[in-house]
Amino acid sequence: MEKGARAWFAVGAALLAAGVAMDAWHAHGLSKSLPPERADAIARALDQQYLCALGLIASGLWLAAGAARAARLLAQLAAAGFLLAALLFSGSLYLRELTGAAAVVAAAPYGGSLHILSWLLLAASAAAASSRSGRRGAGTQI
Repeated sequence: MEKGARAWFAVGAALLAAGVAMDAWHAHGLSKSLPPERADAIARALDQQYLCALGLIASGLWLAAGAARAARLLAQLAAAGFLLAALLFSGSLYLRELTGAAAVVAAAPYGGSLHILSWLLLAASAAAASSRSGRRGAGTQI
C-alpha cells in the first residue's frame, strides 16, 4: 500500500476509533446529562463522523488498488473532503452541544455539503478508472 493510501486509511481508522469512544461516552453518561435535543444532535454528529471515516477508509483502499492518475486525483480530493467534512459538520455540532458555542454550528451545512461532494468525487473516481479500463486495459480493474 502506498504512503498516501496508508495515510487516508489510518486517519479513517482513527476517526472511527474516536467515534466509538465518543459514542461510548454518549451512551454511558453524556446523554443522561444533556437535554434530549442536545443528545440527539451529538448522535447525528456521530453518525456523520462514522460515515466520513468509512469514506476515508474506502478512499485509502481505492488508492491502494492503484487507480489511474485522474482517478487517483479524484480519490485524493474525496479523502480530503471526508476529513474536512467530519471536522466541519461533526466538530461544529460537538462544540455547540458540549460548550454552548452556538456560532460554530454555522459550519455544519458546509460540512454536510462537502460530505455529499466527497462521496460524489469517490464515485467519479471509480467512473474515471472504469472508463479508462475500457481502453486497451489501462487503469484499475476491481
